[in-house]
Amino acid sequence: MPIKSERAFRKGPVRWCRASLLGLCAAAAVGAADTNAPPAMTPEQRFEGGTNAYANWIDFTAGQAFVSGNRAQFQQQHQIPAGAFGGIGDFHFQTGIATNTTMTLDGHAIAEDHDYKLSLGVDREKVGFLHLSYEQSRTWSDGDGGFFPGSGRFYAAGDNPLALDRGKLTMEAGWRPETGPKVTFKYTHSFREGAVGSTEWGYAHEPGIPYAQGLSPTLEQIHEHSDSFQVDVANHIKATDVGLGLRYETGHLDDALKITQYPGEPVRQKITDRQGASYDLFNVHSFTETWVKTNVMFSTGFSYSGAGNNFSASRIYGNDFDVGYVPNAGSDFGYYGLTGTSRLHDYVFDLNLFYKPSPHFTIVPSLRVDREDWNATSSGFETHGLSAPVPFTSDSSRGLMDLRERLDLNYNGVTNWAFYGCGDFTEGDGNLNQNGGLVPVAGVGIPGVGEQTDDRRFF
Repeated sequence: MPIKSERAFRKGPVRWCRASLLGLCAAAAVGAADTNAPPAMTPEQRFEGGTNAYANWIDFTAGQAFVSGNRAQFQQQHQIPAGAFGGIGDFHFQTGIATNTTMTLDGHAIAEDHDYKLSLGVDREKVGFLHLSYEQSRTWSDGDGGFFPGSGRFYAAGDNPLALDRGKLTMEAGWRPETGPKVTFKYTHSFREGAVGSTEWGYAHEPGIPYAQGLSPTLEQIHEHSDSFQVDVANHIKATDVGLGLRYETGHLDDALKITQYPGEPVRQKITDRQGASYDLFNVHSFTETWVKTNVMFSTGFSYSGAGNNFSASRIYGNDFDVGYVPNAGSDFGYYGLTGTSRLHDYVFDLNLFYKPSPHFTIVPSLRVDREDWNATSSGFETHGLSAPVPFTSDSSRGLMDLRERLDLNYNGVTNWAFYGCGDFTEGDGNLNQNGGLVPVAGVGIPGVGEQTDDRRFF
């Protein structure tokens, strides 16, 4: 609010003012005799709490949620615990441990919220760094099923929410001299553990309804973890910047979708749809950038990725979850013993030229080649009702080659104007082969496929 009037009074050596509704009051000594008063603080110092600046701090936080009704729905909507929670909201500590070397420590920890983070860093100027960190968080979901207006029935899974924890552990180290190669190493461990609600609801019979409705609650159990290792090296040699990187990642997934069919009925079933996989991924990439002249730059890039995957799966109907296959007259299509492998090889190579013949005109031609090959095989047993299981197999492969040519032109020699033109051409060819798949059981179902496709593209 602006100050429209100010009245000033003077009595002896003290001057004071009253500033309307703002309630601002300031006092200052005047006169040559009063020289012991401290200097006035700046606005920044007032905000920080004084003339001394502090590099370290710690904050505490606490809260309480009072919930009446569905606790799971509350936690899914607000993503906080239905009760008391608290802990360290934030803290930071830093100190010098040697010449040009600084150590920092940051983090927070909120109990019941399952929100944690801790990071430690050591940095030395013109030498390198070491960083360690761990973080974990939780999300909640409601596992309830649907609501059927006709009968007013609500398919609840319970008052307790489903919880999924995510976490990551990271270690990164770097070598950073003033001259010479610069090296970075990074290790990361990631995981997801817990359960989430799914809207792939199971069937339920409703009075007076001649068909089944998808209303019964379903949950998905998740167990996933991965480890990755990465090394990057960069250097400047004469007029050229060069870089090389390697990355390896391995992981394992064991997830299951658990569906309840016809809850509370004599024909109740439980379906366990399990998906598992273990994989290995390798990548190598490199680049170069060379200034041939002050107005000409030539760059290259290359990347190779190779991935291998072993997977397994099953969809089994039973009187409980995670049981073996037993023929059941009420079972729909399912399968068990599914195993398979897949392999991927991907190569990418590009060339780029930057040419500036005049101060306002640039020409950038580029070329990119992408080659991809993959194949996959699988086998298992398909089931339906009381029929005998039927074996099935499948295999597929894909080859793809793309060549992209591009030319970019830029001109900005006219005040307040920029002119741009581009020609972009992609041509490629490939093939796709697919054979097998699910087969009929007792005459019910569709036969497997047998396809061979060749394709060519230009755009």
